[in-house]
Amino acid sequence: MALNGYTDEKLMELVAKNNHDALNELVERYQGPLFNFLSIYIKDPATAEGAAAESFFRVWKYAKKFNTKQKFKTWLFTIARNQGNTLLTSQNKRPGSIEGLFNTNDSENNAFDPSDPREFNPEQVLNQQDQAEKIGIVLMKLPVHLREALMLAVQAELSYLDVAEILGCSVVAVKMRIHKARLKFKQYMDNK
Repeated sequence: MALNGYTDEKLMELVAKNNHDALNELVERYQGPLFNFLSIYIKDPATAEGAAAESFFRVWKYAKKFNTKQKFKTWLFTIARNQGNTLLTSQNKRPGSIEGLFNTNDSENNAFDPSDPREFNPEQVLNQQDQAEKIGIVLMKLPVHLREALMLAVQAELSYLDVAEILGCSVVAVKMRIHKARLKFKQYMDNK
């Protein structure tokens, strides 16, 4: 059954009727963004993978309770955020920064090949890594509530309305948090 043309909400209607193919389609659509969000939020890829799997299990388990008038993506990221907070609380940790967005340590994709004319010279690569490290340090200085709003809006590409729903605050509060995060980020970078 070709489900790739269905909306997320229509797929959830099918999931509520125990349609495994519909759930698989949702997993295909969101496993990457959800894992990326959780791995940055939790700061442990193995734990993030488990949290993502648990989030999709909860989608399956509570599919009949899903309100198809709301956005699935918002609901899913709310589940994932709650799952991440539960794991962090049980481990006595705090949410991480979005420094992973700037991490370029994937050895397969970043292997230096001097014969490739598109390659940066080694000095440029070092400068980029140094800049990414500075950005990660600066982002860690942001208060959690500002980083969290920024992560959801930028990294997870959610709308302000969706972020507000996930964080349980108003759209104005989300805009203010993101604005403050950007100002503080700029201030910290200028003082570096």
